[in-house]
Amino acid sequence: MLTGEIRGDDGTHPVDIQFFRTNDSMLLGLKRNIPEDVIYDPETGRFVFYATVFAAYDMGNDQPEPGPYQTGSTQIRIEATGFESLALQFFDEMPDVVITLNSK
Repeated sequence: MLTGEIRGDDGTHPVDIQFFRTNDSMLLGLKRNIPEDVIYDPETGRFVFYATVFAAYDMGNDQPEPGPYQTGSTQIRIEATGFESLALQFFDEMPDVVITLNSK
């Protein structure tokens, strides 16, 4: 789950936003355009987005500590009325983020 704030370069918050996933879940670099659900409050610019990222896991006996040893990311394009679209990577365990969009 990722949380944060989206704002314009002038400090205002977009009226609406859309998230589109542009890579597949196995991170093969395939061009996608998958609409993603996002909860967004235009008054505060706060958003909540739930993403699934790739993780490789090893439980073998020869491992000092079983657990994930590789995690991926999700590549998201953000679109908002009156602003340029922005593509960025979200990784697992990211803290609360602030995303600034450039006005058109």
